[in-house]
Amino acid sequence: MKSMRKCNSVRSAILSAIVALSLMPSMAAANHSRLVVPGTWYLALDATPYGLEGLSLPGLVALHADRTVLMSDAGDFGGLPFGTRDSAQFGSWKYTRGGIKVVALFLKADSAGDVMAWYRVELSLSGRNRNTLKGTVNVFTRSCDRPAPFAAFSCPDPIETAGEFVPADLPDVPVILRRLRP
Repeated sequence: MKSMRKCNSVRSAILSAIVALSLMPSMAAANHSRLVVPGTWYLALDATPYGLEGLSLPGLVALHADRTVLMSDAGDFGGLPFGTRDSAQFGSWKYTRGGIKVVALFLKADSAGDVMAWYRVELSLSGRNRNTLKGTVNVFTRSCDRPAPFAAFSCPDPIETAGEFVPADLPDVPVILRRLRP
């Protein structure tokens, strides 16, 4: 009788563990769905670390349900004091333990429009509600192998050479994203 109770206790513990493990992915998804719902976000990058005290670089971020992302910011149009232009930023995002991580790529061109390098942007974001995310941005670069006008034809495959990207800017630049609402 005693061994039968012990056996039932073990079975009960195993069953409880199986049920708990099977629910973990859905519980994690439920927690994240409260944090981030795909949508369009206004981005404000703190420009103080770039010597532009009290200013923010504006942009838009579209987080898609399929975990892709499209970003565009004021650097895409020129007119900044750096004399360069950027392409739109394309990438993906994923949930992390404390929020989300966004990784995107873009091309940078000089003032004449000649492509100079690939850039990789990494955002680490967290938030306490569905409408505001805060975090940091880190930027990495991988130069094209030839000078203009042939640089665009010599840009390396950014996936194959991902390990060759080097830090391009100041680390951990503060950023805030606010949801665009109807």
